[in-house]
Order: sequence, then structure tokens, then C-alpha cells
Amino acid sequence: MEMNGSYRALFDILRADSRCDICQSVVDPDELQEFIRAENIGQGEAQSILACRDHGLFFVCDDRRARLVAERIIGQDKVIGTIGILCSLLAAGALDLADVLLGVRKIIDAGGFVPAMDDAYWDRCQAGEARLKQ
Repeated sequence: MEMNGSYRALFDILRADSRCDICQSVVDPDELQEFIRAENIGQGEAQSILACRDHGLFFVCDDRRARLVAERIIGQDKVIGTIGILCSLLAAGALDLADVLLGVRKIIDAGGFVPAMDDAYWDRCQAGEARLKQ
């Protein structure tokens, strides 16, 4: 995967914080198909969960069903979504609060679900004190 510009800069910040990485893992096809059937999730989510399990990586996803499966397989502390990523970038100083709130507004305007986050949550993010699971 090739990234450039601001995406690369944001990814590098998350990588330095040990929050994400690019994984070129090969998952056993038979195990993958069985996992998909057993958990009733999509192939991409299933492959990502198994790769995260095998390599000790965070699973980044906003799909509720896949997140519940991932929490059971790799642990709640290894599952993060869009809000958690925004919180990490805010804590690292890569984004300011106005940028984060604009991003949240765009998600909502596009029809995405965003859990209610009060000002105190974002203050804790900026201070590096928030739980980043969101």
C-alpha cells in the first residue's frame, strides 16, 4: 500500500504511537472460511481479525459486529475505531480540536454513526488521558 502527503504523515504518527501498521499477513484459507462461517462477518473483517490475532496488532474498524468478534478474539484493548484514531491524532498533536470536530461532523453528515462525545472527552484526548477504544 502506498500513501503520500497528509495521509502518510497521519499514518506515521499512528505507527509511531504503536496504534497501527500495515500487515502483509497471509491467513490460512481454510481457517478463514471457517471463521467467516462461524462468526458471520465479511471476508475483509475476518481476515483482518485473524491477522491482528497472529501479529498482535490493533484491529481498526467501525463495524459493530466485527468489533464484537474482534474484542472476543484479540481483546477489547486491541480494537479501535474512527473516534479512537481521531483521539490518538489529537493527543499526538497531529490534528487540532477544530479539525477533529470537523471530521466528526463530516462522518455524521455522510450518514455515519458517531457515539456522543462531550467536550470533556476531547479534553481528555488532548491531554492523552482518554481511553482510546472508541
